[in-house]
Amino acid sequence: MEVLSVNDAEFVTLAQAKVYTGNFRDDSGEPEGLIKGLFVGKNKINALLDQTDIVGIRIYYGINSEGKTNLVLVGALSNGDDVTDLIVEK
Repeated sequence: MEVLSVNDAEFVTLAQAKVYTGNFRDDSGEPEGLIKGLFVGKNKINALLDQTDIVGIRIYYGINSEGKTNLVLVGALSNGDDVTDLIVEK
């Protein structure tokens, strides 16, 4: 059983982040529709995190009704379950 924590994930330096994102762009060849980054407003993130027992946010890749790649964010519980009462799409 997957166990999630409010402390999951790691901080990286700007130099590391530049290497990681550069590697992704180099590896993918930047095809049309590729998501290079994402901005979600603080209020949307807080709304996801403020749900009962949420320990973090899980992000899924999707394709919207226009056929464009998007990201879907949901709250996650410590046992690994998604909470789908509130879903953010970007």
